[in-house]
Amino acid sequence: MEDVFESGNTSVLEICCYSTFSPWCEFYGDIPCEKSTGYRKKDFMSKYNYKNIASVYDNLSKQHQWQAPELLFNFLSEFVENETKLLDIGVGTGISSERFHSKQVELYGLDSSSEMLAICKAKDVFKEVFLFDLHKDKIPYPEATFEYVICSGVLHFFSSLEKIFAKISRVVKSNGFFAFTIIENYKNDNPYATETTNGINLYYHSKEYIKSLTNQFNFTNLYEQTFTTIRDLDKRETLDHTLIVLRKE
Repeated sequence: MEDVFESGNTSVLEICCYSTFSPWCEFYGDIPCEKSTGYRKKDFMSKYNYKNIASVYDNLSKQHQWQAPELLFNFLSEFVENETKLLDIGVGTGISSERFHSKQVELYGLDSSSEMLAICKAKDVFKEVFLFDLHKDKIPYPEATFEYVICSGVLHFFSSLEKIFAKISRVVKSNGFFAFTIIENYKNDNPYATETTNGINLYYHSKEYIKSLTNQFNFTNLYEQTFTTIRDLDKRETLDHTLIVLRKE
């Protein structure tokens, strides 16, 4: 396998990006893709990419107080074993998973941005990084490959999460971990969206909805932690996210 691949017949120009943590992307990443992927006009993946922020993405995540990488590492560290494998879906520049390299974990990353993957690869801690479209592509690994799967700052760009859970459940080993973040819906059990100033939909998911998927795909809930990010640095607007860690039965 090549270090970076083109997914199916989809070119790099056709792949729009949902890289690691971007609820604040409406303030930066407003470069339209050169070709439509067929998603709805206001879906994030069909409208925006990361070409103009990839090189400063790690610094921006710190400015916006994106705490998921630290929270995730601190929790999972007690379970990590040497010579295990971790898959980061929406890996971006690798900020959510790179520190696991210090634990002798073999790292793999999938993302829809070639610019973000170039930075990720340059860190020289990942075994493989691939271009990947979470809407359309099958995860390019056999069943039960990974002890850990991370999907941080990604799921709030999707209304329905059932197909994503199914894809991830297939590649997680028994007793393995699936860690992800959501923007929580406190109103009801149905996902709903808010539209940002640049027309990006952010989807809110309830814990009851996540619980139903957890049971459906034979996971157990191990850990939850809500944290606050700065959505807009100028206005100091904040947005809460919840980190959830599940374990495969």
